[in-house]
Amino acid sequence: MLDVVTFGSATMDIFIESDKAHIVNFRGIDGELDLYCLKYGDKIEIDHSAFEAGGGAINTAACFAKLGLKTSAAIKIGEGLDRREAKKTLKDYGIDTSFIMQTDEARTGFSIILTSFEGDRTVFAHRGANATIKKERPIETKIFNLFLFQNRIMVFNIFQILLYRRPRNRARSTAHPMSWC
Repeated sequence: MLDVVTFGSATMDIFIESDKAHIVNFRGIDGELDLYCLKYGDKIEIDHSAFEAGGGAINTAACFAKLGLKTSAAIKIGEGLDRREAKKTLKDYGIDTSFIMQTDEARTGFSIILTSFEGDRTVFAHRGANATIKKERPIETKIFNLFLFQNRIMVFNIFQILLYRRPRNRARSTAHPMSWC
């Protein structure tokens, strides 16, 4: 029997770092607003980039697997190269792939993640196949982990929150994006 099954999004993440961006802070009576700014209409040079499988269900499953738990991820992936990459990532972490749902009706979800020189991230997200996910068969496990998915699933356990939290303003790292688990 599995120890834990994560349920939620699977995305292909494109991480981009550029020293050409500026962080602008606006202060007002209602509080502060930080903006990640790039020169409008420019072609921006990228200092570092990475292309990795991610998303709430995959990232959380990777963290549980790193702890030595028998883990699976209930995810939905779409057509194309992204499908193979998502499956490869799960296998590389030793994560069971028997709960993967597949569709040819949509692409696998993807995100473009802009990492600032301070280490904070701004994310552009396309839900893709994640928007059509639903439980298709019963799942038995010791721990069932539900991840926030399009503001519909709001069940958390303290173990997940402790694993998924990342520190703000961490130093820039070109290491694997899930290395903070």
